[in-house]
Amino acid sequence: MRKNDNQMSPARQLAVSVVLGAVVGIAAILILFAGFAALIVSGTVPENLMVALACAAAFAGALIGAFVAGRRNKSRIVVVGALVGAVLFGLTLLGASLNESGSLISSRTPVYLAAFLLGGVLGGALNMKKTHHKRA
Repeated sequence: MRKNDNQMSPARQLAVSVVLGAVVGIAAILILFAGFAALIVSGTVPENLMVALACAAAFAGALIGAFVAGRRNKSRIVVVGALVGAVLFGLTLLGASLNESGSLISSRTPVYLAAFLLGGVLGGALNMKKTHHKRA
């Protein structure tokens, strides 16, 4: 943590962590999309797997973003992870609303919501400290 993080309120620390995690998550998703697009264009991966790859990118981006956010926040890390996933899903819906063709909500929307939230929660959970119990 930075020197001035001790001066921030816990709510502000949470908000900064979530925003940072969302930015990292979006960057990870964009990098994955670029890689998947190259694979599809080259013919290595069939085009009909595009939806599954997009869902995998959503999960991985939320996982990476939540992991980074949880490392920064150190408290309520599962909540931070879930919030990162929710923000990423909201940004995805915002992006879909800017597209003039098609509808905002589709039959795949719950799948993407689950991928974002599950990735976020698991990314936050990866930051949990493991406790070692002594056996008597």
